[in-house]
Amino acid sequence: MMQKTLLDQPYAQIVFDPDRKRLYQTWIGFATANEFIAAIDVSVRCFQQHEVETILSDTTDQAVLSKAGSDYAASVMPELMKNGMKKIAFVLPRSAFVRLSLQNFKKNADSELIGNFSSREEAEAWLDS
Repeated sequence: MMQKTLLDQPYAQIVFDPDRKRLYQTWIGFATANEFIAAIDVSVRCFQQHEVETILSDTTDQAVLSKAGSDYAASVMPELMKNGMKKIAFVLPRSAFVRLSLQNFKKNADSELIGNFSSREEAEAWLDS
Protein backbone atom coordinates (compact mmCIF):
# COMPACT_ATOMS: atom_id res chain seq x y z
CA MET A 1 0.00 0.00 0.00
CA MET A 2 1.23 3.51 -0.73
CA GLN A 3 2.11 6.14 1.82
CA LYS A 4 -0.64 8.69 2.39
CA THR A 5 0.08 12.39 2.93
CA LEU A 6 -2.21 13.69 5.68
CA LEU A 7 -0.79 17.22 5.98
CA ASP A 8 1.45 19.18 3.64
CA GLN A 9 2.08 22.70 4.93
CA PRO A 10 5.14 24.98 4.92
CA TYR A 11 5.72 24.19 8.62
CA ALA A 12 4.98 20.45 8.67
CA GLN A 13 4.44 17.36 6.58
CA ILE A 14 2.65 14.35 8.06
CA VAL A 15 2.65 11.07 6.14
CA PHE A 16 1.12 7.71 7.10
CA ASP A 17 2.79 4.49 5.96
CA PRO A 18 0.19 1.71 6.39
CA ASP A 19 2.67 -1.08 5.59
CA ARG A 20 5.01 -0.05 8.41
CA LYS A 21 2.12 1.14 10.62
CA ARG A 22 4.16 4.32 11.02
CA LEU A 23 3.37 8.01 11.07
CA TYR A 24 6.08 10.36 9.80
CA GLN A 25 6.11 13.94 11.05
CA THR A 26 8.58 16.36 9.46
CA TRP A 27 8.66 19.76 11.13
CA ILE A 28 10.02 22.70 9.14
CA GLY A 29 10.79 26.10 10.61
CA PHE A 30 8.27 28.00 12.69
CA ALA A 31 4.67 27.01 13.34
CA THR A 32 2.26 29.09 15.38
CA ALA A 33 0.79 27.37 18.44
CA ASN A 34 -2.50 26.89 16.54
CA GLU A 35 -0.75 25.44 13.47
CA PHE A 36 1.29 23.05 15.62
CA ILE A 37 -1.77 21.95 17.62
CA ALA A 38 -3.73 21.38 14.38
CA ALA A 39 -0.88 19.21 13.07
CA ILE A 40 -0.83 17.20 16.31
CA ASP A 41 -4.60 16.72 15.94
CA VAL A 42 -4.01 15.29 12.43
CA SER A 43 -1.65 12.77 14.05
CA VAL A 44 -4.17 11.87 16.77
CA ARG A 45 -6.93 11.35 14.15
CA CYS A 46 -4.64 9.05 12.18
CA PHE A 47 -4.19 6.87 15.28
CA GLN A 48 -7.95 6.82 15.84
CA GLN A 49 -8.75 5.88 12.22
CA HIS A 50 -5.87 3.57 11.25
CA GLU A 51 -3.61 0.93 12.72
CA VAL A 52 -0.51 2.91 13.71
CA GLU A 53 2.19 1.67 16.08
CA THR A 54 5.09 4.11 15.74
CA ILE A 55 5.90 7.75 15.03
CA LEU A 56 9.07 9.12 13.51
CA SER A 57 9.12 12.84 14.30
CA ASP A 58 11.89 14.65 12.43
CA THR A 59 12.55 17.93 14.25
CA THR A 60 15.91 18.62 12.55
CA ASP A 61 14.72 21.92 11.06
CA GLN A 62 11.99 22.81 13.54
CA ALA A 63 12.05 26.30 15.06
CA VAL A 64 11.33 27.02 18.70
CA LEU A 65 7.95 25.72 19.83
CA SER A 66 5.59 27.63 22.11
CA LYS A 67 5.00 26.22 25.59
CA ALA A 68 1.31 25.83 24.67
CA GLY A 69 2.26 23.67 21.67
CA SER A 70 4.74 21.59 23.64
CA ASP A 71 2.27 21.07 26.50
CA TYR A 72 -0.47 20.08 24.05
CA ALA A 73 1.75 17.50 22.35
CA ALA A 74 2.59 15.97 25.74
CA SER A 75 -1.10 15.97 26.73
CA VAL A 76 -2.16 13.76 23.78
CA MET A 77 0.34 10.98 24.58
CA PRO A 78 -2.22 8.95 26.60
CA GLU A 79 -4.66 9.13 23.65
CA LEU A 80 -1.96 7.94 21.23
CA MET A 81 -0.99 5.08 23.56
CA LYS A 82 -4.65 4.09 24.01
CA ASN A 83 -4.91 3.90 20.22
CA GLY A 84 -1.90 1.62 19.73
CA MET A 85 1.27 3.72 19.84
CA LYS A 86 4.22 1.61 20.94
CA LYS A 87 7.17 3.95 20.27
CA ILE A 88 8.04 7.45 19.12
CA ALA A 89 11.45 8.41 17.77
CA PHE A 90 12.63 11.99 17.50
CA VAL A 91 15.36 13.09 15.13
CA LEU A 92 16.93 15.79 17.24
CA PRO A 93 16.87 19.40 16.10
CA ARG A 94 19.84 21.59 15.36
CA SER A 95 18.40 24.24 17.69
CA ALA A 96 19.33 23.91 21.37
CA PHE A 97 16.06 25.66 22.30
CA VAL A 98 13.98 23.07 20.46
CA ARG A 99 15.96 20.30 22.17
CA LEU A 100 14.90 21.75 25.52
CA SER A 101 11.21 21.57 24.60
CA LEU A 102 11.71 17.92 23.56
CA GLN A 103 13.26 17.16 26.94
CA ASN A 104 10.18 18.71 28.55
CA PHE A 105 8.01 16.44 26.38
CA LYS A 106 10.00 13.36 27.41
CA LYS A 107 9.54 14.20 31.10
CA ASN A 108 5.77 14.02 30.64
CA ALA A 109 5.71 10.63 28.93
CA ASP A 110 6.92 7.09 29.50
CA SER A 111 10.58 7.44 28.57
CA GLU A 112 10.74 3.78 27.49
CA LEU A 113 8.51 4.70 24.55
CA ILE A 114 10.64 7.65 23.42
CA GLY A 115 13.95 7.60 21.60
CA ASN A 116 16.09 10.57 20.58
CA PHE A 117 18.40 10.19 17.58
CA SER A 118 20.71 12.29 15.43
CA SER A 119 19.52 10.84 12.08
CA ARG A 120 16.40 9.43 10.43
CA GLU A 121 18.29 6.19 9.76
CA GLU A 122 19.02 5.66 13.47
CA ALA A 123 15.42 6.50 14.35
CA GLU A 124 14.04 4.05 11.75
CA ALA A 125 16.33 1.27 12.99
CA TRP A 126 15.18 1.75 16.59
CA LEU A 127 11.50 1.84 15.59
CA ASP A 128 11.97 -1.34 13.54
CA SER A 129 13.63 -3.19 16.45
